[in-house]
Amino acid sequence: MILKRSCLLLLVLLFVGIAQAEQGCPDGLYPGGAAPGQICIPMPGYGIGGNVPAAAAPESGWKLTWGAVALSSTGEIGAITGQPSESKAKREALARCAGYGGKDCKLNLAYKNQCVVVVWPSVAGASAFPQSAASIEEASAVALPACAAKSGAQCKIAYSACTEPVLVGN
Repeated sequence: MILKRSCLLLLVLLFVGIAQAEQGCPDGLYPGGAAPGQICIPMPGYGIGGNVPAAAAPESGWKLTWGAVALSSTGEIGAITGQPSESKAKREALARCAGYGGKDCKLNLAYKNQCVVVVWPSVAGASAFPQSAASIEEASAVALPACAAKSGAQCKIAYSACTEPVLVGN
């Protein structure tokens, strides 16, 4: 009988010690290290079967993109759309212009969430004229008359494009 009580008392003390050891750590962790309570260690198997809440999924949405136009005096056009930043759009436009053989490419226009047209006068040696706006039609309506007034000649659209937003996240 005394042996049963001693065993029962030992078990009670053992469980009390375990219960005290878990104090001070969040759910799923228990104190560990040289002195209890100094660090918290994950319990084996915790998190399996849905014990840990899932991380929130990243929010999705539309990201506006950049475009740019670089021109050379010899007629090469370097144009790009859909770039994540203004600086990347500018670099890519200059690189494309040079890639088409332009020796003196200069950045003429950078734009975000818009359309662009590049109009060229029919006069030899005249410069191109880039224009951005909300749509190709709006950009053309501004660029064509401005080009004609500046050059004194008829102008044609040599390039047109619009930046498009991209879906990011989920």
